[in-house]
Amino acid sequence: MLSDIFPTGWAALDYAGFRTGDTVAIFGAGPVGLQAAYSAVLRGTPRIYIVDYIEERLRLAENIGAIPINFLDSDPVEQILAREPNGVTRSIDAVGFKSVNRNLTVQADIIAQNQLRVTSIGGGLGTVGVYNSAANSSDYAPRAETIQENVQLSLADFFTNELKWQAGPSDPIALAPALRQLILSGRASPGLVVSDVISIEEAPEVYRRFERHELVKAVIDFPDAE
Repeated sequence: MLSDIFPTGWAALDYAGFRTGDTVAIFGAGPVGLQAAYSAVLRGTPRIYIVDYIEERLRLAENIGAIPINFLDSDPVEQILAREPNGVTRSIDAVGFKSVNRNLTVQADIIAQNQLRVTSIGGGLGTVGVYNSAANSSDYAPRAETIQENVQLSLADFFTNELKWQAGPSDPIALAPALRQLILSGRASPGLVVSDVISIEEAPEVYRRFERHELVKAVIDFPDAE
């Protein structure tokens, strides 16, 4: 947790410019999105909306304190704006180029477009979901050529709504000391997103299950060496 998803979720809020009292919309209720929601709770948000379509993830998000939004029901932005007419202060992309639309078809720009629609004037967007340049497919990356290299966004919307946007990977080493202290003090328990504890022998099958969205987060338990 401390080497990856917890600091990444925490950094997503930093990228969006989060301050105590801000409302947040998070797109993607995978491990990173859930950690972003949990981080927002720790940092004092009054309301968090988290968007996904996998019910197990949405239930876990609700347990964390987020309002679950299933985008298969209807337009997720319209669902949020029905509750937040002026939009949310901060929005997070915790998915990246593998984002899917309501037809469950990959559409790499869908989240960025939704962030622009849901973020209030003067708000901020944070992106920690991965975006890569297109590459040739290979045995090791059989679907590489399906990556959409570029997405189109309206600069006019950024300008008119006075929005700020930061994207990129997090720096777990820089964030680890402060987050570790939160854990040691008992204020934070990022392990609440773990759904499966497995042995190393189970890893290949669990990777296949994760690809099918049959679990949220697995950790490997290595028995103590004799």
